[in-house]
Amino acid sequence: MEKKAMITIRGTQKAQNEEPQTVEFITGGKLQRFGRKLRVSYEESDLIGMEGVTSAFEVDGDRVALERTGKLQSRMEFVEGQKTESLYSMDFGAMLLGVTARRVESHMTDEGGSIHLEYGVELERNFLGLNTYDIQVKTVEERT
Repeated sequence: MEKKAMITIRGTQKAQNEEPQTVEFITGGKLQRFGRKLRVSYEESDLIGMEGVTSAFEVDGDRVALERTGKLQSRMEFVEGQKTESLYSMDFGAMLLGVTARRVESHMTDEGGSIHLEYGVELERNFLGLNTYDIQVKTVEERT
């Protein structure tokens, strides 16, 4: 199953001793089902400095992954209460990225839904700050 979707993303980053920075945008993308997994994907834009990158949130039960491909390669796994590590690869090299999921909620169906993530971020095992993602997904009918 694959459907076109409108995706609203609100992301907040709070680095240590700094004010939170929030980015919100709406974009077109896809909602796909692979067995029991749902995948929401979209093309990033140059507005946030990620042109040439495809991002995908994959929901599998109580686990959510964020995979980025293209000019940036990464896969972050979010499991509430657990820390996971992965490589964050860019043109100039790779860095070790750690995420500790504080809250992972997903209410997704074949028609859309929501994903909420709250997590701490480490780069090369040094704490950077706290991030949140709020994602709303609505499928849209294709017109012929």
